[in-house]
Amino acid sequence: MAILNDPRAMAYKVLARYGDRDNVRVGDVLRLNNFQGLKSASVDGEDLKAGLEFCVEQGWLAVHSSESLELTKAGFDEIQG
Repeated sequence: MAILNDPRAMAYKVLARYGDRDNVRVGDVLRLNNFQGLKSASVDGEDLKAGLEFCVEQGWLAVHSSESLELTKAGFDEIQG
């Protein structure tokens, strides 16, 4: 059962994982396990999945493989604000 229940808010937490990296750039790839640290008492696996899907739907991330996601130009621009 989703706890946070706000895919957009979770999506911004996902993007922050990219933005926290030094020299973030378009095309950076992160494995899905890099996002597991976002789970907490207030965020469960359903929330994380919804946030990741929201990022893909917005065009911020692209599926790179079954286990990784790639930062797109749109996602980079969103991080830069």
